[in-house]
Order: sequence, then C-alpha cells, then structure tokens
Amino acid sequence: MNRAHVHLSAVLLLGAFLACVASGTSAARRPRAVCSQTLTSGSIERFVNSLAPGQKGCLKGAFTQDVEIRRRRVTLRSAPGTRAYVCGEIVVDDSADDVTLRGLRIDGSCSSANTIYLRGERTRIEYNNITNRHKGQSCILVGQEPAGWQADNVTIRHNSIHGCGVDATRDQGIYLLRTTGTVIADNVIYDISAFAMQFWGDVRNSTFAHNVTDGGPATHRGGLIVGADERPLPRGNLVADNIISYTAGVAVEGWGGSGNVVRGNCLWKNEDGSFRGSGFSQTNNIVVRRSPFVNRNAHDYRLRRGSRCAGKGPRPK
Repeated sequence: MNRAHVHLSAVLLLGAFLACVASGTSAARRPRAVCSQTLTSGSIERFVNSLAPGQKGCLKGAFTQDVEIRRRRVTLRSAPGTRAYVCGEIVVDDSADDVTLRGLRIDGSCSSANTIYLRGERTRIEYNNITNRHKGQSCILVGQEPAGWQADNVTIRHNSIHGCGVDATRDQGIYLLRTTGTVIADNVIYDISAFAMQFWGDVRNSTFAHNVTDGGPATHRGGLIVGADERPLPRGNLVADNIISYTAGVAVEGWGGSGNVVRGNCLWKNEDGSFRGSGFSQTNNIVVRRSPFVNRNAHDYRLRRGSRCAGKGPRPK
C-alpha cells in the first residue's frame, strides 16, 4: 500500500472516530423531555396511574376532579409555559412513593376534604399555588392513622399556600401527623383558619425552615403549634429562620413533646406574644416592630431593604 492510500485511510478512520465522539457528546448533552405525556382533558387519575416509573405527566388546561395517585416514581406537573388548574382533592397513596407534584394551581374548594393528602414516602410538593378558599380542611396533611400510613421524608418547598380551612382548631396550612424526616422550606403560608404549621402526634426529626407565615381575615390562631392529644408526642423537630407574623395568638404554641427547637426566627406583630406552652425550647429569635415586608397587603413578602429579618424567610428559587 502506498503512502497516499495509508494517509487516506488514516483520515477516514479519524473522521469516523470524531463523528462518533461528537454524536455521543450531543446525546449526552441533549436534555430529557420535560413531558413524557401531556393531558388536556379527561381523567387525571387514569392518566397519572398509566405512567411508567420515572415518567413525567404534564397537564394543560383546567380540571375539576379528585385524583388518587397510586403509581410510584411519577411526576405530575404543568406543561411548559402553562399553569394547569386542578380543583379537587389530591391523594398520594401509600403505594405511591417518590411522587412529585410541581408547578400546579391546586384548589381544594371543589372538595370538603383535605386538599392534598400524603401517605407515600419521599413525596415532593414544589412550586405550586395551593388553596381551598376556606371551603375544605387542611391544605396539606402528611401521614395519617392507621399504622402504615406514615409518610416519611416528604419535601414541601417553594409553594404559596393560602386560604386554607374553615375550622379554627383543626384546619391547618400544613398538618404533620405521622412522619419522620420531612423538610418544609421556602414557602409562603398565609390566611389560614387555624395554624399555618402544625407538628401534631408522631412527628420526628422534621424541619420547618425559611418560610413566611402570615395571618389574614380568616385567621383565628396562625403561627405554629407543637404537641398532641396523646402519645406519641413530637420529638427532635426544628423550626428555624422563618418569619412568623400577624398571628391572632402567639407565634409558637406548645402542647408537649421533647427535643423540639425553635431557633433564629423573626417575629412580627403576633397579638398574644411570641411563645406559650411546653414541648419546645427557643433561642436566638428576634421580635421586630416594623413590618419586614415590601407590601404585606398585596402578599408581597419580599423583605424591605435594611430589615432586621434579613436572612430569614424564603431563599431565592
């Protein structure tokens, strides 16, 4: 073989190699599809439970129906560039671990039950607008009796949760009942009939951090409560770096528990003071006299420049 043929063969081999590398690199960099399937009408429940584990089901439009999710490792979200509306109760069953609800407008006013009812493990509730317009019960209930319906390691983050409940004692923004390792962070929670956040019962090693809670016209209590009617009591939970404002009662109320810590929160305009009861310890919390918010009446909970609450409340998305 002469030198010309050898040189040509080498060039061809090098070109083929570079083409393969480029193709592999392109495939590696290609983003995964946002939507595995998209639903514009019909049954959400049938749609989401038909997804394979790992798939993302997208909604586009408005839906009025209750939804029970039984399929594990699926995502239900809005189609890109839209905000799908679901009016009804959403239940994540105990068989449905690793479910994500993302970017939806969830309205529980079409049901008299809890708006979102979680029994599965590692559920993620992210970037949603959640309400029941004071026509349902709690907006989010995590875990429930009987045994086996404990929902562990749930994540609730970057949601707007508001207008929840009717009952001044039982209807909360977020109600933790049977859970371990749940994280609730970077949410805005306002105008709740009873408490914005409740640790009640067998709740362990869970965190409520960097949230805003704010009262409203229908708020009878507001703020947070830790305790239970009977054992087991909450233990080992953390409440830190929140802004707790405009409660009709105290900012944090305790009815028993152990190892629960309330630390580094910013408190403003809580009608009956900052703390009352037992079951928690508190340290390094501050009380401010001036509203920390840009425009509370418009629910603009960004911080005023120079606010003493700097570093508290939701972090950037």
